[in-house]
Order: sequence, then structure tokens, then C-alpha cells
Amino acid sequence: MYCCLMTESIKKYNNMNKLFIPYEQALAMSDLGYDEKCLGLYTNNPSGPELLIGEFTVSPDSEFEIYAPLWQQAFQYFRDLGYKFYINSGTLNMNKQYVDWYYRISRYGDVISEIDHRDGFMDYETARNLLLEDLIMIEQNRK
Repeated sequence: MYCCLMTESIKKYNNMNKLFIPYEQALAMSDLGYDEKCLGLYTNNPSGPELLIGEFTVSPDSEFEIYAPLWQQAFQYFRDLGYKFYINSGTLNMNKQYVDWYYRISRYGDVISEIDHRDGFMDYETARNLLLEDLIMIEQNRK
């Protein structure tokens, strides 16, 4: 019985990883100045980055730890910087499944980046990931 509970716990934890932005994007956001407390922390171990879930405080001069924002926290950071953006679904196929997703980014009314439905992505997760990468790159170039 205990073994099965432990296995379920591990599965739930692995599913929680999907709630946090990837390490590379968390590192880039840290370089931009993101320092809000998060439910996750990435540690940069010799074997590679590891996500720890819990309540942590990262030292400002830490070389081995950065906050791991949830997707909502990452997008809120960019909204606070004045960016407006959305992800939308495009076309429905014959099985009534969306076959493309696209996004648009603006700042103070000026469209900065737009991927329309003709250049869309096959799934929401890909569009979400590329939207965050685009926001990071735009903000890096603005600084």
C-alpha cells in the first residue's frame, strides 16, 4: 500500500513540473531582474538544473539558485512592464480540434510581435512557450 502511495505522489510531482516555466526561461527572467518569491526554485547542480517545490528565499548573489515562476507569475511580470498579449486558437479541423494557435504582443498600443494563424503552432503549450521566449527577447532588446 505504501509503495503505491509513493508512486502516485511521484506522478503528481512530475505533473507539477508543467506548472513552472522551463529553467532556461527562468534564468533569462532572473537576468532581466525577476526576483518575486515563487513556489519553485531551480538549483543548478553539476548533473543539471533541478526543480524544487516549496517555500524558498533565493540570495541575490546566488550563482546556483534562481526562482522558478509559475506560468501565471511569468506572464504577470510582463504585464506589469506594460506588455499586453494573448494566445488564441485558430482553425477547427473536421474532428473539432484546434489545429493552430497564435499570439500577439503589444506595448502601450503598438503591436510588437504577431504570429498569425497562418504561421500558428500545433498546440497551446508550444504557443505559450514561444510567447514567453518572445517576451523575454523583446525585453532584453529594450534594455
